[in-house]
Amino acid sequence: TLWGIVYRIIATVFPFVIRTVILKEFGSEYLGLNSLFTAILQVLSLSELGLSSAIIFSMYKPIAEDDYKSLSALLAFYRKLFIYIGCIILVLGLGCLPFLDHLINGTYPDDINLQLLYLIFLSNTCISYFFFAYKEALLSAYQRNDIINIIRSIVFAAQFVLQLIVLLLLKDYYLYAFMMVVFTLLRGYLNYVMSNKLYPQIKCYGTVEKDEVETIKTNIFGIAIGKFCVVSRGASNNIIISFFIGLTNLAIFDNYYYVISAVTAIMVIMENSLVAGVGNSAVTETEEKNYFDFKKINFVFMWFAGICSVCLLCLYQPFM
Repeated sequence: TLWGIVYRIIATVFPFVIRTVILKEFGSEYLGLNSLFTAILQVLSLSELGLSSAIIFSMYKPIAEDDYKSLSALLAFYRKLFIYIGCIILVLGLGCLPFLDHLINGTYPDDINLQLLYLIFLSNTCISYFFFAYKEALLSAYQRNDIINIIRSIVFAAQFVLQLIVLLLLKDYYLYAFMMVVFTLLRGYLNYVMSNKLYPQIKCYGTVEKDEVETIKTNIFGIAIGKFCVVSRGASNNIIISFFIGLTNLAIFDNYYYVISAVTAIMVIMENSLVAGVGNSAVTETEEKNYFDFKKINFVFMWFAGICSVCLLCLYQPFM
């Protein structure tokens, strides 16, 4: 949780500064483009359908039993599926290229090549699936989110500092966007190195049993519904606003959404820090003990959500 909070501070404060710089140095339409492309790729990422959560859940039992053979098979299965998903997103993303102009109501910056900028954003998303993502899942399953968040904190801090330099000194929006791709690769590689160092006995080999595959499919179905709901009330908003009322209004809306997302992210940190422990408990503890823990955790989340709601109600507009 501690390292999750450190990462969240970095991932909230630095982008806020960058958004302010883009707004003042380039204009609201650039900020709107950033929001639109991010939203399109979030919708395309629905093809992942909660696969990572289902695979990580499947790892809890073999981890509790030190079954390295099953873990290796799951990891190989996970890597293969992620490559397939990356290919699907790439194909669907390229299919969107001819329609980008039609998703924007009104004007966009004259000096921006929409297709080129979109391809940079698309590359950043696909690379995260093609390289090393499966190793981050292994760290998460072993309750080492601290390592994941340390790597994220260092990499994102370096990325944001360099992006600020590019925006302020070079005023090159393409280079600013391309740096996302470079640091996504770096973050994946560092996760790969740390995973191999901590768990050298777990390699990508073997075949997952058919009954295990069926269990994963069942888990994916439930998670996919949740992911669809999140995207439908989040990313699709940006696409609809851009289509009907333009990039400037999208930038304004996204400033409001950014604040509430930052608050929600604190709750996600708490949740992610608990997930692996709850998964282990589901395997090793009784149903009564797990239900008792669930009620305690739910109580804490309700209080936290209530306090945040009151603060937002009072402070949202003055902050804007």
